[in-house]
Amino acid sequence: MSDLQITQIGPDDEPALAAWSAVVAASQRHELGAHATTATAQEQAVLVRDAGRQRRVVLLAGRVGGETVAAGWLSLRLLDN
Repeated sequence: MSDLQITQIGPDDEPALAAWSAVVAASQRHELGAHATTATAQEQAVLVRDAGRQRRVVLLAGRVGGETVAAGWLSLRLLDN
């Protein structure tokens, strides 16, 4: 059994958002190397807060022993034809 805990984090939880953003940055550096460009935690928070009426954005953090080891971004369309 895994000790991985998946939790939703909000854009106002600065420590959780910083850890989430660090995992995203590490993942992008691993995948893209020197070509990786990552938004800062503050930029990510703005994207989540200002998703507008057409979209809901949910940030998910996977934690083991309190350390963030996985990051997820869920974008849900709210208006469809």
